[in-house]
Parts: sequence; structure tokens; C-alpha cells
Amino acid sequence: MLSTMASPVRSRSGRPEFGRVYLRSLIASAEERVELHRSRGHRLRLHVATRRLRRLLAYENQRHVRIGSASSTRPKFALAAVSVVWVAALALLAAVELRHASTFWVTAIELPVLALSVLWFVLAVACVPADRSSPDQGTTTTR
Repeated sequence: MLSTMASPVRSRSGRPEFGRVYLRSLIASAEERVELHRSRGHRLRLHVATRRLRRLLAYENQRHVRIGSASSTRPKFALAAVSVVWVAALALLAAVELRHASTFWVTAIELPVLALSVLWFVLAVACVPADRSSPDQGTTTTR
């Protein structure tokens, strides 16, 4: 016998949704405290409540920033600096190879060039924005 019942589709898992609801509740409570202390003229308590509200709002804004998104910081300056040093090291390596056939100097320069290449690759990957069109993100279906 075939089941005609539709498969459940979930767009959000329970834990992040509960965290969002709980955080919104904390923010509402902090806003009420700010208004209460403001109406009663309690300056020190108002300052403490305002600081807590600012922290909660900052945390709420930070929760929505995805890793690798446009608003998160990327090490573009570090990538540029490593790129310049890498090109200079390659030029030095070429100059040493043309002037001296000694393997000591060539090896002494090749190792830092190799390390700079690995560092450049890591920074280049960190500067690439995350792909948001991946098919496994979004809704999940269970059957």
C-alpha cells in the first residue's frame, strides 16, 4: 500500500531556532529594563542595562554573519604583502641561480620560497568568498 502522506520539510533546525527565540526574549527583557530605569531616573542602573542591551544587540548582529561572507574580514592586505615578498624571493632565487651554481644558496632560498608559496595559497583561499549557491544548503527533506 502506498502512503499518500507528504514528507516533512524543515527549513530550520530546532536548536538555532530556539537560540534565536531565546536571544530575542533576552533583548526584549533588556529593553524593558532600560525603559524602567530611565523612567525612574536610576542613572547607574540605566547605564548597566544599556550596556547589556548593546552587547545583546551586537551578539545578535554577529550571529547572522556567515564565515566567508562579504561582511566578514578577509586578509587581503596580508595576501598582497605575501605576494610581493613571494615575487621578490623568486627574483632573488633566479638571480642566485644565474650567478652561482652552488646548491647551498639555491636550497637556502628555495625553502623560504616554498614556505611563502604555502602561505600565499592559504591566504588566497581565505580571500575567496564562500559559494552561497551550494545545493546542500537550505531546506532538508526527510523521507
